This record gives sequence, structure tokens and C-alpha cells, in this order.
Amino acid sequence: MKTLLIHALNPEAGLVKQHFPKAFKKISEPGMELLELNSRFDILRTGIGLRRTEAALEHISDSGYYGRAIQFGVSGSLTDELPVRSLIKANQFSALDHPTIKLERVNHLTLPVFKTVNFYSSLEVVIDEASRAVAIAHDAQAVDMESYAVAQFCQAHKLPFLALRIISDRAGESTPEQFRQHFKVASKQLQNILLDHILKPKAV
Repeated sequence: MKTLLIHALNPEAGLVKQHFPKAFKKISEPGMELLELNSRFDILRTGIGLRRTEAALEHISDSGYYGRAIQFGVSGSLTDELPVRSLIKANQFSALDHPTIKLERVNHLTLPVFKTVNFYSSLEVVIDEASRAVAIAHDAQAVDMESYAVAQFCQAHKLPFLALRIISDRAGESTPEQFRQHFKVASKQLQNILLDHILKPKAV
């Protein structure tokens, strides 16, 4: 079965897509896109946020078409133990006014060291200390805006799921400045890992 790769922003997958010049566009709508990279991988761009991610995943009408899902992108750190460019993964996900999800069907891959942490998916970008405190209160060490929706989808469809992220900033007041400074480099670092350990070995 195929692997469904999932990301939010165009730059988070730009390097990956360069390696698949024959990618076929299956669905394209404002804010979302589903491409067939090759016979083994499709890639879905959801756009930013839980609502957009949920809407994008509604286009996956036959979840049985995929054998696993891998989400990737950048994340904000909620602890000093996760400096910028830390590699992280999760199987526990939370969001405001939603039950915590702890996936039992986790996709295991041989990868460089990714620290396992809990993710919190915020409805808004965390750019102040009050929002940071809310995320921390959900027993999370990293914050994003999409992974809870993907975890919920994978749980509902019994689809093995792996969420891989890289820290681009300290979530809080310094987020805008640090994100601008580190986003591109961090995103390329994660994409290179995907290419070397997941996509390249059998991609051609």
C-alpha cells in the first residue's frame, strides 16, 4: 500500500517535490493539494490550522488506499530541553476542548534520533506567553497547528501514523523573529532526512 505524506506549508515540502519531477496532481483546490509522487507515495498539503487540515483530509475518501501516514513540518518548543532544530516525533496529541489522543498504531521507521514528545495543536499561532502556558498545561512539549487533526483521522481509520517535526522556534513572544530566522534551514534539514531515510531508498 502507498504512504500518504502530509504537510501544511509549501516550503515544508519544496525540497521533497524537487526529487519527483513527474509528480501527478490528483486534487488541487485553494489552500490544499494532493499529488502522486510515484507508485509508493502521495503527498497532501493541507494548509495551516486544524480546520483546514480536517477539510483537506475529507478529500481522502478511501483511507484504505494507504498503508500508513507520515506528517512532517516545523514546530514550536515549549521546553528548554528542545532547542531550535531538535528532531521530534509524537504518539500523543492534544488540542483545546478535545480529548487527548494516544495512538496505538504507530508507524515505526529506522531514522536518526527523534525525541518522543507530546504535541499540542493550537488554534492560533502561539506568539505570547499566555498562549504558551495554555499549551504547556496540556502536558505538551511542542506545539503545532495541524497534527491533532491528522492523528484523529488516522485513529478513526486505523491507519498507522508517524508525526515527525523539527523545532523552528521557542513558542511564545519570540516566535515571529525566531520562525523567520530558522524556518527555512530547519525545514530543509527535516526534508533531507525524509529523502535519505524514507523516500530515496526505493523512490526510483
